[in-house]
Amino acid sequence: MKIKFKKIFELTWIDIKEVLNDSLGLIVNSLLLPITFVAVNAYVLPALGTSSAYVNFLIIGLLILTTHNTQLGFANDLLFDIKSKAITLHNIPLPPEWFFMKHCVVYTLKSIIANFAILPLVILMVPSFDSSCLSISRTILFFIIMNFFVACTCALSAVVFKSNQKMWQIWPRWGQQLFNLSGLRASWLTMHNTLPGWSVLNLLNPYLYVFEGMRGAISPQGNYINFWVCCIVTIFSSIVCALIGMELFKRRIS
Repeated sequence: MKIKFKKIFELTWIDIKEVLNDSLGLIVNSLLLPITFVAVNAYVLPALGTSSAYVNFLIIGLLILTTHNTQLGFANDLLFDIKSKAITLHNIPLPPEWFFMKHCVVYTLKSIIANFAILPLVILMVPSFDSSCLSISRTILFFIIMNFFVACTCALSAVVFKSNQKMWQIWPRWGQQLFNLSGLRASWLTMHNTLPGWSVLNLLNPYLYVFEGMRGAISPQGNYINFWVCCIVTIFSSIVCALIGMELFKRRIS
């Protein structure tokens, strides 16, 4: 077990050094969408009569979308390696399960490096954002949990889908519907007040807790699902995705 952990650390550190060498490029790429989104939502929407609270609500959701899109791009490499047989059971340096988890850890760290600058950008650019309510410790904690969950989800997607084309066809179409239901434009409480039956069913949606938890950390004064419930459910969902991904990955490369 110690040898495996040492090997995982060594391989992960190699990937992290590559990420650090290209960290500026990752940060710039991850900020392109938020800059335009924040500019439009923070200044144009209020002029059209949209409340500042709802503007902040939308912008926090952007952080999750950017994280997901960033990691989906990382997962392309794993999908390509599986499809091209660059990864097989005989040429990976670790057992398949550990190799899959190594990718999840690397995606998490790469995404944290790429997206950590978004929140300070929001605080600086959005005049209506009230940083006095921000819980830094909760935000950092859930940011890490969220990134690991998204990493496991995207790595699982790379194992499930047969091609990059299919993955990028399905996620923008069906994934967008998932995000809409998860709270991209409305909180769970708002949905519960308007569509109570559907909102109860939506409690089975793991991304719901990602949106609610992130907003609960950044804007704790809002009416969101309990922060610690969101943490527990998101961690549990990460474990489930990781276990399924490890098993499917082992089958794919066998």
